[in-house]
Amino acid sequence: MKSLTALFLLMVFALPAGFTADHVSLSPDYPDGESFQSVTLKGSLQLDGLEFDGIKLREMSGLAWDSTTKTLYAITNDAELFHLKPAFNSQGHLIDINVTGAYYLKNPKGEALWGGFRDSEGLTFVPATPKHPQGTLLVSFENHHRVD
Repeated sequence: MKSLTALFLLMVFALPAGFTADHVSLSPDYPDGESFQSVTLKGSLQLDGLEFDGIKLREMSGLAWDSTTKTLYAITNDAELFHLKPAFNSQGHLIDINVTGAYYLKNPKGEALWGGFRDSEGLTFVPATPKHPQGTLLVSFENHHRVD
């Protein structure tokens, strides 16, 4: 069976001023580069103070990976979407992450989501199609159950 590659991010939700991405070990038994149940561990970061355009990354609910653009998307529990660019060393281990965008999700009328309508819980990326040449992000919501 081919090994799958996994990218792990650990989040700290008390966000002090300034942003740091510190390497942390998921387990002393499985360092970066090792495999666990056919998943290759590429590294993990503890993110402190991640904020972009006034939007703080906290209560992360989901991750999605676009292998074409090498973008990691993160969705918060409050319908905030982050675009992240992971950085890897020459051995392919995760060493840093850069924020390239942060956005509040909006309804089809362009209005900010509010109350239970913004309780985002899951995220997936659908690769490009002729109709959607850049791909599509699908977000699932918890209180008012739906996928947008």
